[in-house]
Amino acid sequence: ALVVGSSNIIINGNGSTFIGNGTGAGISSTGYSNVTFSNFTFINYSRSIFPQNGLSWNLTNININNSKTDGILYRNISNSSISYNNLFGSNTANLIQLDSTSLNNSIFDNYLFNSSTGIYVFNNSNLNRFHNNILNYSTSNSIFIILSGANNNTIYNNSIYNSGYNGIAIDSWYNNISSNYIENPNHNGIDLNTG
Repeated sequence: ALVVGSSNIIINGNGSTFIGNGTGAGISSTGYSNVTFSNFTFINYSRSIFPQNGLSWNLTNININNSKTDGILYRNISNSSISYNNLFGSNTANLIQLDSTSLNNSIFDNYLFNSSTGIYVFNNSNLNRFHNNILNYSTSNSIFIILSGANNNTIYNNSIYNSGYNGIAIDSWYNNISSNYIENPNHNGIDLNTG
């Protein structure tokens, strides 16, 4: 596993593969910014990528397989991106999760397969954009934006298939949803509770 202990770094894995034992994180970091990771594969971690308390984290061309809890968890990470990644879960994992005031992030052109929740946003994570993602097979909601102030997020041009519950579920305020394709949800295509 990799622990990031510096800001202003670019790491290209050139196809490197890290295999875990179902616990821990493939990449972890606390308090560092301006970090780019690309061209890695992470298999069988609890949380494959888990940065906290930073800015400008950019993840691209990463393959994640069999995460147990979260594929990518941004905790208090802002002004960052997650793009062009393939995430395959264990049907118990949230594949992309933003929490603890993760602001102004762009999540786009990712493929997410076999999750509990594909994209999960909560706890004052505002002003994020989710677009052009493909989500297939979740046991719960494919995209779930929940209360505790996850407001003013934008969800557009995503393709969502085979949701175990709702395709998109919103339980917060002032979120914008447009031009998403949703096929074969078990409950509702879009469920708006308070937002």
